[in-house]
Amino acid sequence: MSKNFLSIERVAELIYDKKNVSKQKRDISVSESEESKEEEKNVTTEKKKKPKKLMKYQQFVQEEHPKLKNEYGNEDIFKVIGDRWRHSPDNPKNV
Repeated sequence: MSKNFLSIERVAELIYDKKNVSKQKRDISVSESEESKEEEKNVTTEKKKKPKKLMKYQQFVQEEHPKLKNEYGNEDIFKVIGDRWRHSPDNPKNV
């Protein structure tokens, strides 16, 4: 009977070891996937950091706004800039 008991204990140890090995593999794969997610996040933030090319109107506003800043309030500045843009040679509609 002790022989059967020893063999049962041995089988139980093997099963327990198998569970631990699979758990370790799972933990390793989870940590690797977390690292890959962090790398993906870094890649996407790098893409966002690249400045976009400004449209002609945006460039025009950046040039005109500081000139008119002292003369007008914010609402009026953009009205004046809009009027100037309509008649500007930089405006593609005026070509």
